[in-house]
Amino acid sequence: MIIPQYEHGRLAGTLASLWGNENFDKPKMDFDAFVKGVTLHDWHYGRVDNVEIGQASDAKWLSMVQRGVALSFDDPITEIVVKKHIARLLRGHSSVVIKKMLMYVETHIEFFFRD
Repeated sequence: MIIPQYEHGRLAGTLASLWGNENFDKPKMDFDAFVKGVTLHDWHYGRVDNVEIGQASDAKWLSMVQRGVALSFDDPITEIVVKKHIARLLRGHSSVVIKKMLMYVETHIEFFFRD
């Protein structure tokens, strides 16, 4: 069964929205922005995709991830949650292009933590 990443994101966002109980505290940040970031963490695949994890050609995968790197969100928490996920996807790849994208994303994330 293939579940489009858009639906995977909606499910992840629903689960994130239920976060917080006597065993697990809610994240100490704007909770709605956090949930939005979790919901949109794989938005760059588009609304309908049939790309099996690990089965996309390098060119197609790179094109999808570049869309995720290029878009900025209006909220820094949402931005950081999405970009941290994208950085995780990029780590471990040896391509020079991907390493450059990872450096860009990590620099972008660091921007939000400057004084």
